[in-house]
Amino acid sequence: MELSILYGRAAQILNGRGIQTHRAWLGPYATTQDTAGFTVAACRVDAEMKRLYDAPAHGAGIQFSASSSPPSEVAS
Repeated sequence: MELSILYGRAAQILNGRGIQTHRAWLGPYATTQDTAGFTVAACRVDAEMKRLYDAPAHGAGIQFSASSSPPSEVAS
């Protein structure tokens, strides 16, 4: 829940500056034992990068295919 609140506020700030978000991944994707906190990462993407970003992926930390949904998008 806290990450959703944090993302909502970050998206609100970005949108207020004319920056549109494509997708948000919220969760413990790369955690370190006994470490608290969060990370926000952003980058500029074009249509090709969006297509690649949304492509099927299979890895140790994450997995989704064209038939499944990518990690959830959170509405701001």
